[in-house]
Amino acid sequence: MLKEKRANTRLTLETNQLIYESHFETVYRLALYLTRNQEMAEEVTQEAFTIAFEKYHQLRDPAKIAAWIKAITLNTARQHLYKAKKVLPLDKDRIDYIQKGFAKDQVNDAVIQKEREEKLLVRLLLLTLNGNIWFT
Repeated sequence: MLKEKRANTRLTLETNQLIYESHFETVYRLALYLTRNQEMAEEVTQEAFTIAFEKYHQLRDPAKIAAWIKAITLNTARQHLYKAKKVLPLDKDRIDYIQKGFAKDQVNDAVIQKEREEKLLVRLLLLTLNGNIWFT
């Protein structure tokens, strides 16, 4: 009986491995497409497979496993994006810089430059309001 139990455990591990190997690329690419962030896509992929393995018994039709795992990935990515949205909001100008395809360093430089410009404008406004600078 103990040997049967071990065989069933091994079979489960082998099944999990087979599912993972068969669907990893699709799940990762979907996660990367949805999050547009490599690190978050890796987290989403790992979490999606963990959920799939834990809830495999809920899958009604094993022939539809690919669609089922994609749905789990989509929901997991949404949760991660929602959490990230709460943590790091981006203003429209920063999103525009990123969408234009700047390299990472260029984005950082552009963001720093934008922040400097905003600080200068605030200082000019304060000086103007205090009467220290007059524009004609």
